[in-house]
Amino acid sequence: MPIKAFFNAKLTLIHMCLLLAVFTYSWEIEGWFRYRIAGFSLRLHQVFFLFPIAYYLFYCKKNISKIVLPLYVWVGFMFLFIPNSLDLKNAIGYAYLLGFSVLAMLCIIRFFNSENKIRTLLFTYIFGALSMSILVIIQFISFHLGKPIYEFQNPIMGILPRVGGFSFEPSAFTRYFIVPFVVTGYLLEKKTALFSKTFLRNSFVIMFIAFVLTTSRIGIMTALFYVFIRKISNVSRKNLLKNLTLISILILGFGFAYKNNEELISNLFKGINLIESIEKYGSFEAARSGGTSSSLERASVAYDAFYGFLESPIIGTSLGGVDPYYAKKQGNVYSPALNGLGGGERGGGSAFAAVLLASGMIALPFFIAFIFRIFVKLRKTIKRANYGHKTVLNALLWGMFFWMIFRVIIDGMHTTEVWIYLGIVIAGISVYGKQHNFSEVK
Repeated sequence: MPIKAFFNAKLTLIHMCLLLAVFTYSWEIEGWFRYRIAGFSLRLHQVFFLFPIAYYLFYCKKNISKIVLPLYVWVGFMFLFIPNSLDLKNAIGYAYLLGFSVLAMLCIIRFFNSENKIRTLLFTYIFGALSMSILVIIQFISFHLGKPIYEFQNPIMGILPRVGGFSFEPSAFTRYFIVPFVVTGYLLEKKTALFSKTFLRNSFVIMFIAFVLTTSRIGIMTALFYVFIRKISNVSRKNLLKNLTLISILILGFGFAYKNNEELISNLFKGINLIESIEKYGSFEAARSGGTSSSLERASVAYDAFYGFLESPIIGTSLGGVDPYYAKKQGNVYSPALNGLGGGERGGGSAFAAVLLASGMIALPFFIAFIFRIFVKLRKTIKRANYGHKTVLNALLWGMFFWMIFRVIIDGMHTTEVWIYLGIVIAGISVYGKQHNFSEVK
C-alpha cells in the first residue's frame, strides 16, 4: 500500500509542512487559495513552506554542494541586476519570489534525506496530481449533470467545459501535472517495487483522462507525445505487432472522432495555427498584430525576449525586469496591479527566453551550468545504482526532460512549483548516490 510510506518515514512537523506544500502547489483559485498583495500573489503552498524555510535558515548547517553552487551565483546576479529593471518594485518582488522558491527547493533537499522519505515525497507528488485529476473528472461530469462545480472558462461550443481542478485555467493544470504524469508512467512501465502497480496504473490512466477533459492542447499533445516515444523506445520483435496495433487504434480513433465531430475538434485545436497565422499575414511581425492563437502569443514573447537580450546582451534585466520590458515594447506603462504577477498574458511565454533576457551574458552561464550539472549527476548516479534505484532515477530523468520542454513554452521561472521538482530530483540524487557510495551532489 502506498500509504505505508507515511508510517515508515519518521516524519516531523517540518516534513508534514513540506508535504502539504507539495500536495497543494497547484491550488491557485483567486480568493480561495491565492490572494493579491500589492500586485503579487500569496498562495496556500507558500504558507506551508514558511516554517520549514525559517527553520532551515536559523537552525540548519548549510552545506554548499557543487551542484547548486552555480545556482547561488545566478540568483545573486538576479539581485544585482535589479537596478537594470524598468520597474524597481516589480524587480524587488520577483527577487523575493525567486529567493523564496530556491529556499523551498533547498528545504526539500535538506529534509528528505533518506530512502523512505524520498518514497513519501514521491508518493505525495503523484497523489497530489491524482487528486486534482479526479477533481477534473468530477467537474466535467457535474457540468453535464447540470450542477457544475466551479468552471474556469466558457465551454467550447457549449459542450466541453474548460475545467482545471484548483488551477486557474486548463493550461496551468497541464503545466503543474505533466511531470508527475511522466514520472508515474515510467515507474508503471518498469514495474517498480516503490509503489503498487494498481496505484501507478490508476494514477496514470486518471491523469491522462484529466488532460483530455481539460481540453488543453498542450496537455493532450504532450501526454500523447510521452506515450508515443515510450512505445517507440520499447519496440522489439516480440511486441512490435502489439505496439503498432495500439498506435493504429489511436490514429483511427482520432480520425473517427474528427469525422463525426469535425467542428468540435477544429475548435479544440484552433489555437495551433502559428504557421497558418504567419502565412495569412505575410510575416511574423504582422501576424503578431493580427493573430490570436496562444502559440503565436508564446512565440511573440520569446521573440521580444530575444531582441531585448540583443539590446542589453551583457547585463540582464533580472527576472523582475522581463515583463516591464514587454510592456515597453507594446508602448504600455507596466503595472503589476493591472497586468498581474508576471505581466499577465505577456508573462505566459518561455521561461528560458525570460532567463535569457534576465541574465545577460554575465549570469546566463551559471544558470546553464546548474541545469547541466543536474543532468550529469543524474546520469552518473543511474550508472552506479541497482535496478530499483535506477528505475526511480530514470523516472526523475524523464521528468526532467519534460520539465525542460515546458520551460521552453511556459513562463514562471520565479514560481515555487518550478523549483519543487528540481528539489525532488536533487534529493533523489543525494539519497540514492549515498546508497551506492557516490557522494550525493558533490
